[in-house]
Amino acid sequence: MTLRQKIVSLTLVLLVLFALTAAASVALQDRMNDRFDLIVHDQLPLNTASENIDVATDAYELGLLRQAIGLPHGGAATVAGTADIEAARQQDAELLTKTFHEFETILERMIADPRLSIDDRVALANIRGRFTYMERALPDFIDAGRAVSEAIRAGDTDGAVRAAGHFAPYRPLFGADVSALRDELAAMTTRETAEAARWHRDLILLEVAMVTLASLLGVSLALAVSNRMMAGLTRLIEGTKRVQQPGNYELLPVTSRDEIGALTIAFNRMVEDLRAKDRIKETFGTFVDPRVVANLIDASGDSIAERQVATVFFSDIKGFSTLSELLTAPTMVKLLNTYFSEMCDIIHGRRGFIDKYIGDGVMAFWTGPFSPGETHAVDACLSALAQQDAIAGLRERLPDILGMRRNLPEFSVRMGMATGDVIVGTVGSAVARSFTAIGDTVNLASRLEGVNKAFGTRILINETTFRLAQHEIEARELDFVTVVGKVEPTRVYEVMGAIGTLSNAQYELCGLFAEGLAAYRARDWDRADGRFADCLAVLPDDGPSAAFRERIPQLREAVLPSDWDGVWHATSK
Repeated sequence: MTLRQKIVSLTLVLLVLFALTAAASVALQDRMNDRFDLIVHDQLPLNTASENIDVATDAYELGLLRQAIGLPHGGAATVAGTADIEAARQQDAELLTKTFHEFETILERMIADPRLSIDDRVALANIRGRFTYMERALPDFIDAGRAVSEAIRAGDTDGAVRAAGHFAPYRPLFGADVSALRDELAAMTTRETAEAARWHRDLILLEVAMVTLASLLGVSLALAVSNRMMAGLTRLIEGTKRVQQPGNYELLPVTSRDEIGALTIAFNRMVEDLRAKDRIKETFGTFVDPRVVANLIDASGDSIAERQVATVFFSDIKGFSTLSELLTAPTMVKLLNTYFSEMCDIIHGRRGFIDKYIGDGVMAFWTGPFSPGETHAVDACLSALAQQDAIAGLRERLPDILGMRRNLPEFSVRMGMATGDVIVGTVGSAVARSFTAIGDTVNLASRLEGVNKAFGTRILINETTFRLAQHEIEARELDFVTVVGKVEPTRVYEVMGAIGTLSNAQYELCGLFAEGLAAYRARDWDRADGRFADCLAVLPDDGPSAAFRERIPQLREAVLPSDWDGVWHATSK
């Protein structure tokens, strides 16, 4: 059942409950109205008619008695007076007849009314019996009055008095019996009024009870439905919050077939998809950077390609071919796995991407948004320094890794980095693709790694990398170099350490080397050679100083063009 159907059903239930309440109220109201209608249109008029009978019979008798008593003794009434007396008598007789007729009409109507109770019918049957007796005596009662009227007209005072005595048998009938009849009618009216009042109270109580019951039932149903709906929504909200935490995916129970149930099913499908993506990330994250896997999984399926400014890194183990000849295959694999694991952790720790492993070499790059702004150059340089520190520690552990105590091989790694425009995206065929960076900057970084051989250095960077990272690293300019495959020269710098970490000897070396390099570019060979010799006196194993001292004798003998700019052309990768 859908949410709309639930809401409509709940509304219909409430409407039915209130309709039943209204129907019961209308039924009781009809019965109460019937009672009031019976009281107003039948019982009260019947009481009035009985009162009129009582009054009319008394008035008929007393009026004639007053006329008989007031007649002059032994004298005759005037013709006009007797006519008035007879007219009054006839008028009273007609009123009596009319009153009895009204009473009979109302009484018969009430007896035929199906709304009366059995007790009322019995009471009315008793009243009708009494009334029938009175109705039969009415003509004689009227005739007794006519006799009195005739004696008055004849001037017979004694005869009028004797005729008035004929009223005596009817006095109990039209006196006490009519009063009893009135009392019984009044009692019946009182009962009916009390019954109507009781029904009115019952109606109020029933309406209150029904409205209360309907309200409670409606509220209970509404709470039950809303609680069930809210329980499903609450589970979805909590599940959504848990999903925001990586790997915390939990399927939710489907407890309804409405929209919330459909939403829960969709949520569970999403969770299953997330689980599948996590499994893919876990599986392929050991081969490709997990962030790249996530990017590829979440992509729409189109190739990802974007031009960005990035810092590209290449590293290579010095003398790897010779090293591989000295070690067995399992030992070499163990050494490489240990080396790659430590380097990978450092690169990832500095927000870098491992692009690929090329034999014993590593290609990585740093770019936004993982290295925000222009921090990618700093991240790359500090990562390279951290790798060199880790390599120094790895050399100390070589006996344990290789299982050798003597004739340990040299383990040194050269690194080159360049910053510039690259294209980052998925490259390959329809069946084999990789996420990589391509462009001249990548080639330059690869060539700078090889330039380390000429200078005896470990970390070389281009000018752009130095410019972006100089506030975080200590570096010295080495030379203008044209690498293999490029025509434009590149200013090359050696990264010597993080900012503020060089020794006094290293700072002195940097100053002397800068003086020597300036003299070299000015073709002042003697001064240049002297400064480079001073550098070796400070640090005897300084490779760049030794390389320049080897190069100067060749340049002394060479015929240099007038526009010689001091650029050194690398002849090997």
